[in-house]
Amino acid sequence: MQNHNEILNWYQTFTPNAEQRKNWYGSVAETYDRVRPKYDRAFLERALAVAAVPQHGKILEIGCGPGTATRSLAQMGYSIVALEPSLEACEFARQHT
Repeated sequence: MQNHNEILNWYQTFTPNAEQRKNWYGSVAETYDRVRPKYDRAFLERALAVAAVPQHGKILEIGCGPGTATRSLAQMGYSIVALEPSLEACEFARQHT
């Protein structure tokens, strides 16, 4: 894929409108959370170091899904504002973080 328009066109072939895209996996949020591998703490620590996030800093997580990374980051002492367009996944994340 050579440019932004090609990537956007490829992406839109799966679901043509924003309303459909924001509900892609909402109905399977619980299953997704159960079967998706969790992030290794060393991986998260490395990502935080690369991003220069201070210890116990604030994180904006865009597209948190069911809260896979959110829970781990919260347990590590970070304050998180997590955004999720899927209402079902957002509710699942709220209940489990």
